[in-house]
Amino acid sequence: MKKLSLLLTAATLLFFACQKDTAPAADESRYYTPKLSDFAADRSGYWTTIPAGSINALTQAIADADPGGIIYLKAGMHTETNRVTVNKRVHIIGEDGAILKISSPDTTLEVNPGIHILNAPGAVVQNIKIEPLQASAWCGIMFENSPRSAVLSCEISVFWFGVLVERSDQVAIIDNHFLNCAGNGVLVNNGKSTYVGYNEFEGSTGGSALWACDEWGTAEGNEFHNNEFGILLCKYPKEFGILTPGGAALSADKTCILWKLRSNKFNNNTDSGIIIRDSAHQNLIESNNEYSGNAKYDIVIPADEDVPGFIFIPAAYDNTIYAAPNVLIKDCGINTTINGGTLVDTTLDPC
Repeated sequence: MKKLSLLLTAATLLFFACQKDTAPAADESRYYTPKLSDFAADRSGYWTTIPAGSINALTQAIADADPGGIIYLKAGMHTETNRVTVNKRVHIIGEDGAILKISSPDTTLEVNPGIHILNAPGAVVQNIKIEPLQASAWCGIMFENSPRSAVLSCEISVFWFGVLVERSDQVAIIDNHFLNCAGNGVLVNNGKSTYVGYNEFEGSTGGSALWACDEWGTAEGNEFHNNEFGILLCKYPKEFGILTPGGAALSADKTCILWKLRSNKFNNNTDSGIIIRDSAHQNLIESNNEYSGNAKYDIVIPADEDVPGFIFIPAAYDNTIYAAPNVLIKDCGINTTINGGTLVDTTLDPC
């Protein structure tokens, strides 16, 4: 298990140390800063160990578990040939070297998660390397109606969505490695006060590594490199035509509002580090984020964007950015407050 306690301690310290970069109208009580005790496993209750080489044993273990139980995957390969539905508060932990291959076929417009954490507040997936069975796969883990749940210290690779947060508040996504998730390593679609901390995102070449919607989220201490975009603050649109497992349109109720981005690193992304669009507002980009080698801009706020016959994307407004002098910012938004940075001349590089 990785040094999660140290990371969470650092997260708490940074929360209090970085208050000098302040946007208006932020209610600090709405932000969620996890504690290690939030995810403690109760070893006095139900416990089962699944040996390496298992096939569909995780599904059976979840069915047998009591709420609050622990399911421990031994080092080695584990395979689930059908969707794994987690419908109770369980703690699924991998021994170092545990690999879980899950089924998430990309055959329909339905998200089709390999692990669907559904109506299971407080469920945790921890310290597992998660891979798809199929060459083209939809979603690694989907949290739905499961507040205060978490994915910790996992490696999640080659899904379109690594983790999807839907109708789940105060989800913690900490100390994971998202690798080659073509769409988004993490999509926070509908989930207030989400905490995304100390993860590594790389290889999201078809979009942003982290797509953030809804309110009062925190992204801190993450490293974004070799993606198209690092973080996108924007509303996820119904126009994409993607469905949840229940058949509803996958669409954010709200754009990105009052998120805080701090102490992240944006390096060598093929377009930009941060993009803010679609009426995203009152978000705060703190001065302690770092940027290098991003191909176009470090931060970009587009003007209104109209794709005829598909979607109109209005410009973001009332966002606040603090930045070191060398941070390249293209601002075509409305009423952006910018402290520091180097502004692109939009007469030479038009909006």
